[in-house]
Amino acid sequence: MRDRNIYNTISAMDGVSNFHERETPHSVEDITYYEFGFDFSDMRYIGSQITSPLFTLNRLNLLFRYTLKKDTTKANLLDAINKYNSERPLIKIALTEISGKKIEVTFSSDFIADDDKISASQMVPLVNIMAPSPEDFVRFLSQKKIILSHT
Repeated sequence: MRDRNIYNTISAMDGVSNFHERETPHSVEDITYYEFGFDFSDMRYIGSQITSPLFTLNRLNLLFRYTLKKDTTKANLLDAINKYNSERPLIKIALTEISGKKIEVTFSSDFIADDDKISASQMVPLVNIMAPSPEDFVRFLSQKKIILSHT
C-alpha cells in the first residue's frame, strides 16, 4: 500500500491519522490514478495523484458543508468565492452544491511534482495552510455580509 512517496510523507506528518488508500490504483493507457485520505486537525482530507508520462498532478481536497444564516443570492456567493480565490493563491474554493440554505464547497490545492520529489518540506506547509481555510472562509464571507455556520 505505501509504495508512493506522497503516502509515506503525509502519513509520517505529526497530527495525521487514519491515512488510507481510498481505492486500488487504476490505469487508463499510460495514466495512473491514486486516491487516498487522511485526517488532520479534526478534518478529513481527500487526496489524489495522477501520473502520466508528461507530469504528475497532486491534489488535496477538503469538503465542507455550511448553512447560510442570512439570505443571499447565488451570484453574491459566487462573487465572494471568486474574490476569496483571487486573494489566496495556494487554496482554491469551488461551490459544489447549493440547496436552499445549505451549501457545499471544496477547498483544494494542486501542484505538479513527481512522486519521488515530494518531501515533508513541501507537504507539511500545504496541509497546515489548508487546515484553517474553512474557518478563514467563514470570516471572509462575514466581511461580505454573507453569514455561514458549519454543519
